[in-house]
Amino acid sequence: MLLVLRNDWLPTACLPRTYDLAKYCGAILCSQGMRCLDNLAEVWVCPSCQKPLAARTLQQPKDAIANFQYYVHSELPQEV
Repeated sequence: MLLVLRNDWLPTACLPRTYDLAKYCGAILCSQGMRCLDNLAEVWVCPSCQKPLAARTLQQPKDAIANFQYYVHSELPQEV
């Protein structure tokens, strides 16, 4: 499931640093829905994302932040 939540087009400098990205297979996730930021653990998924992620053929949900809806707010300098 985590592999379809990646976005390999994002520059490395823009990737989230609020959680251990490598342990979550590079998935772009909302840290507020994560049970643990340092180790692989449960991730809360909204109902609109759950259906495509639970389908026989996994798909990236339309509303997933990995689908170019990740805006790097947490990675911007505070002045910005």
